[in-house]
Amino acid sequence: MKDIPLKKFSADCGENSMEKYELSILPLFENDMLEAMTYITEVLNNTTAASKLINENEKAIYKRLDAPLSFSSYKSKKQRDDVYYRISAGNFTVFYVVKGNVMEIKRFIYSIQKIYKNCLNLLHYLSYRCIIYTYANVP
Repeated sequence: MKDIPLKKFSADCGENSMEKYELSILPLFENDMLEAMTYITEVLNNTTAASKLINENEKAIYKRLDAPLSFSSYKSKKQRDDVYYRISAGNFTVFYVVKGNVMEIKRFIYSIQKIYKNCLNLLHYLSYRCIIYTYANVP
C-alpha cells in the first residue's frame, strides 16, 4: 500500500469570526478517507487524484469551519441524536455535527454509494409490488 499522508485537521475558525469553532476528526472519518485514498492510489493508480481529493476536502472543511451552523441541516431518514450537516466535495460527502463550539467531522462517503443504496431500495420495493400484483391477478 502506498503511504498517502492524511493531513490532521486542527484549528479554530479564524480571527475575524465572532464565534470560534474547534475541529474534531473522528477515527471513522479517517478510516473512510484512508479507504478512498487506498482505492484511488492502488486500484486506479492515480496518486495525483488522491492528493487533489485530500486538498479539496481539507479546504472545504476549513472553509465551513468559519460558520458551520449557517448551512441547512441534512435531512436524514434515520432518527439521530445530533443535527447533521454535509459538505459536498466532488463525488464525496463529508458529514459533520456541531456540539457547542466543536465541529465534529464524522464520515467521508462516496456520493454514489447513497444513489446505489436508493436504487436497491427502489428495486426491492418494485419487486415486492410485482409479486403482490402477480398473486392478486392469479385466477
